[in-house]
Amino acid sequence: MDEFKNRVEDEIIKTAKKRLKIKRSFKVHRNIYLIVVICFTLMMTTIGLFEGEFFETVVAALIVALGWGIGVGIHFVTSMSQLKALDGNELEREIEYLKGRSGFNSLEEQKNNDVFKMNMDRIKNQNSLEKK
Repeated sequence: MDEFKNRVEDEIIKTAKKRLKIKRSFKVHRNIYLIVVICFTLMMTTIGLFEGEFFETVVAALIVALGWGIGVGIHFVTSMSQLKALDGNELEREIEYLKGRSGFNSLEEQKNNDVFKMNMDRIKNQNSLEKK
């Protein structure tokens, strides 16, 4: 039983690490996007102001931001779907499946039955001692 608990705990740790990796990956992508888009927009607007093509440079910066923003949005959606796939409910279902497959439930039932039998034997012994 301890071996099974250790395997379950190991699986939970693995799942937690996967979730953190997915979250960190998205956060890094988002932060790089924000930094680059802000710097690029500032650069393009500065160039536009000095060259007299402000509107064109701002539109170019917005097109780049929009294109990359779509990529960040897709990354967000896929990250959330991966996190949902690693959701605790699915993990619990998998744990229950593995418990049944490994005979864990039958071992627990057997243990409970053994405890019940031991308690019944103790009660019978007490009753027989009281009658004597």
